[in-house]
Amino acid sequence: MKGLRTSDKIAIGGFVVLGVGVFVSVGYLSYQAETDPSKQVTLIREQQRQAEEAKRIGEAHVKKMALEDARRSFAPWVKPWLESADLKMAPPGQKVQGKAVVVDRVAGIVDELHMELPADLRASGAAEVKVIVWLQWDRGASVRLSEWDTGWPTTCTVTIIDPSRRQIVAQKLIEGVLPAPRRKLKDHFESQGPKPSHAVLFFLTSQIGPTEVVRDQARTSAQKRVK
Repeated sequence: MKGLRTSDKIAIGGFVVLGVGVFVSVGYLSYQAETDPSKQVTLIREQQRQAEEAKRIGEAHVKKMALEDARRSFAPWVKPWLESADLKMAPPGQKVQGKAVVVDRVAGIVDELHMELPADLRASGAAEVKVIVWLQWDRGASVRLSEWDTGWPTTCTVTIIDPSRRQIVAQKLIEGVLPAPRRKLKDHFESQGPKPSHAVLFFLTSQIGPTEVVRDQARTSAQKRVK
């Protein structure tokens, strides 16, 4: 594995361990199924579960590597994209068209939601960027969830920019849901709700796109993710 990055070595090691675990557990169940036919259903279900888990882990790894590649590719451009000195608000109702890059305004890197944009809306290189999206993640007001739990929602301020006109085309504060309260425990507990990623994607796909047809397709896809 000479020349591989540490993250790749760790991922490969994890796949090897997972593969060995699948082989051992399925092998054991196969032996049981041979000695006891009633175990065959259990074997089939376990094989399906293992296959789905391996697929999920593989897809997550591919997505993570794609995000890392995008961050390296866009890194030289992020700072100029975050410049706000000469920005002004666009006239009401103005739309922006073209492929977008989604940037975490606080961290100063390409946000993970960039990879969740439909391919027709997602810029794969700096030359394709016609729309800049800032995401500013924060947390909302603290809420008492129960006698022993306190929590707050995750919020995201979404800013959509037309860089060719140096205009803010749309801006919206999106608030996520509160975390679920825990069962009663001795110590007080504080927690934060999940990111409102689906709502952010829905807003983005309703505001940008190369054509009205593509926007409609992307909006439908985002709505399915929300459901």
